[in-house]
Amino acid sequence: MNLIPALASLWFRRAIFQSAEAMTAIGEGAGEVTSIVNVAEVPPEPVIVDLRDRLPSNGQYPLRTSVPMTLVVHHTASPEKQDWGTIADFHIRVNKWKAIGYAFGTSWDGKRFILNDPKRRQNQTRNNNSTTIGLVMLGNFHTKTIGEAQVKATKDYARHLQKTYGYKYIRPHRDLVATACPGDYAVDQLRDLWVRP
Repeated sequence: MNLIPALASLWFRRAIFQSAEAMTAIGEGAGEVTSIVNVAEVPPEPVIVDLRDRLPSNGQYPLRTSVPMTLVVHHTASPEKQDWGTIADFHIRVNKWKAIGYAFGTSWDGKRFILNDPKRRQNQTRNNNSTTIGLVMLGNFHTKTIGEAQVKATKDYARHLQKTYGYKYIRPHRDLVATACPGDYAVDQLRDLWVRP
């Protein structure tokens, strides 16, 4: 007997939450409505996929002795829908690295990835690996523009990582070594992201 009223109450609360507009009372007087937010328009939390233990590896990189100062932005220079496992395998077989060279990544559909343990030094910026850490975008942005979802994901993720880990700078790979990476389009499209010394 108690089940029907309980279910009706649950349905009613769910219906109100899903269709109602949430109001906030912020202002001088109690109960004064200063803004209205449609709950349906609140964006979902970004998806962060942790691949640290799921990508090919040939051991682990050494632990860092200090926090990197610079988050370096790369592109894979591959098709945008390339899979992370293939990139990790290339880094192991061809480059003879322990694992994929980057700690973080973004994809064309706006997803964010943890590719490697950020507490470990990886191979991603020659002669600078102890003072830098890598965020890589799937795709080749020397030949085409970055899609809107990936631009947003890369900017938001880079700023989140900077705040979380205390990275002082955010720079394109080409700032540190002679390379086209992360591509001319990326350097231009992310120009408001760069934090240089």
